[in-house]
Amino acid sequence: MCHDQAMKYTLPTGYQFWKERDRGFIDVADAVIVLTLPGWDISEGVTDEIAHARETGKPVFYVSPSEFITPGMIED
Repeated sequence: MCHDQAMKYTLPTGYQFWKERDRGFIDVADAVIVLTLPGWDISEGVTDEIAHARETGKPVFYVSPSEFITPGMIED
């Protein structure tokens, strides 16, 4: 969730720094939507966020980028 902000403001990028912040977002959310970009399933942050969502009774939805991006939408 916070990677862009970490890069912009030179903040830590390790998940331990962001864990409580991310969980706070999940706690007030109705659900978690996971964009299944390459590596999502091995990301420490994403897997922990999914586990936290499930532990707190939040539904988790998985969305493939191909559901939104069709050939020709992105120029090389």
